[in-house]
Amino acid sequence: MGFTIARDGPDLYLKAVKRLGLYVGDTYKNGSELEMCQEAKELILPVEPTMPENPTPHQHKMWDLCAAAVVKNEETLRQNMN
Repeated sequence: MGFTIARDGPDLYLKAVKRLGLYVGDTYKNGSELEMCQEAKELILPVEPTMPENPTPHQHKMWDLCAAAVVKNEETLRQNMN
């Protein structure tokens, strides 16, 4: 399928990009994050959790779990982008 400068060219391009976003969202793990990166045309990384000052053992464990999830999501997103 080619895109032309004709009257319908820009509309065809936008439809194709939208379909590509839907395909990516359905096909890849964390596809919705990948779709957001495609729309923004840049890599959007997840927000890193902050460790509270003087954390309780429970807060420390929760921070560890959140930090591990962020690292895993970031690695998955980088792999999907390549």
